[in-house]
Amino acid sequence: MPVAVDAINAQTQNIKAQRLVREIGDAVANAVAAMNQRYVNDLKAAGTFNEAEQKEALMRAVSATLKSMSSDA
Repeated sequence: MPVAVDAINAQTQNIKAQRLVREIGDAVANAVAAMNQRYVNDLKAAGTFNEAEQKEALMRAVSATLKSMSSDA
């Protein structure tokens, strides 16, 4: 679990808030890991990971994160 999730959850005793923070943190971590594995690493290997591709990777990771979260988050 990302360190930021633990730090945020340490600030509240609200179980629902902690669950949502964990869900969001996990969704972000999973999306970034998948994006690196499927997209970024190939571009870096090809030497074509420029600013435009970085923005595209970010947008894809944000989209994947949002799609993977529950409606509560």
